[in-house]
Amino acid sequence: CSLITAGETNEKGIIQKYSIGSVSDFSSWGYISSSSELSISHANDMQYFNGKIYLCNTNDRPSEIMIINPISLTIENTINIQYGATAITYNKKLNQFITRRKTERGIFDFYDIEFNYIKSTEVLGVTFDTVQGIDSDNDYIYELSSHQSFGNSIIVYDLKGNFIKRIGSNVMSE
Repeated sequence: CSLITAGETNEKGIIQKYSIGSVSDFSSWGYISSSSELSISHANDMQYFNGKIYLCNTNDRPSEIMIINPISLTIENTINIQYGATAITYNKKLNQFITRRKTERGIFDFYDIEFNYIKSTEVLGVTFDTVQGIDSDNDYIYELSSHQSFGNSIIVYDLKGNFIKRIGSNVMSE
């Protein structure tokens, strides 16, 4: 099992790969490799799909999804999507990518696996959260967020973008 992380310094980024012996035992984690400096700016969220990593770039180029080779840790392609994204997930049930826009009121955008735009849905029930990432399963979208009043939380939506519940931690840092 391996873990891929992305970090940013001076508008450049580095992707690192680690091996994981046991998820709960950090001493079993081992550094494998790092990419060279990449033009990924603020890499906010990544999704592994079909042997590639799809990375959202939120600061200066939010409409770009970068496709990263997980072996060489290089950018293979950059896709320009119709709307900017702060987070990305692939939903197996829908066979679609779902992205979360960087707007004051949240919007989920749906794309096919070639990133052709399908539809948008306004996030209903929660606003003004700083989205750190999203994931999904057959029934729900899970948004990892930080909020000035609520702290860090997981916000659960149905696949139509309707708010289901907030699971909070009251920790106040990103």
